[in-house]
Amino acid sequence: MSQQMISVLEGLMTFMSHAVAAIYLSPVKFSRKKLWFFWGVFIVALTFAGAIIIPVLREQGQGSLLVFGSLYIAHILVYFITTKGKFMQRLFMFISYASFFCSACMLSDYCRFFLLVERPEFMLILHGMFLIAANYMLLVYFRKVVADAARYIDKEWNVLCMWMGMFLI
Repeated sequence: MSQQMISVLEGLMTFMSHAVAAIYLSPVKFSRKKLWFFWGVFIVALTFAGAIIIPVLREQGQGSLLVFGSLYIAHILVYFITTKGKFMQRLFMFISYASFFCSACMLSDYCRFFLLVERPEFMLILHGMFLIAANYMLLVYFRKVVADAARYIDKEWNVLCMWMGMFLI
């Protein structure tokens, strides 16, 4: 399997992870069917854009930081467009997901380092397993805790956002 194909599959898997978390983590404005369609179109568009733009930037000697930043901002915008509720509560949920996602990515990199495996196919499977585990923990356990806490927290979401942001850094 080529490196470009593995990168596209990893991006697709990552975008799907983002969509699942966004659809099930926060209260949503639309029906689940409409949300899956909307996120599906968004994922396909991002995958094709990433598959076309990133190799062109690499050939020109430019980094993909601009593309990564653009994709990140696009995900944030889509998340806030499709969810409802208090802004700071939604921001807290987004930052929490970002923390879980980054932890999954780092754990898969640590495993690659310690196992000394350089096979891209193995890394793709490992990355997928850690994304599934992070989403499971987030959606099964963390969502319940936040739902219970939301009954008691009124205006203090900004403090929680700050703490979760510091954890993310």
